[in-house]
Amino acid sequence: MLKNCSTSIKINFLRYEQSSQCKTMRDSSVSYAFCSGKGRCLKMYSPLRH
Repeated sequence: MLKNCSTSIKINFLRYEQSSQCKTMRDSSVSYAFCSGKGRCLKMYSPLRH
């Protein structure tokens, strides 16, 4: 789809959550990041032919 394009990608981080805080070396935690992305073609160009 974007094979012959110069592309621009914008990523927005919407939310971050952590399951719990680690207090000792034996604790574990999981982090979640929610984001959205949008890409667009800035300039079309012709592929080089050999």
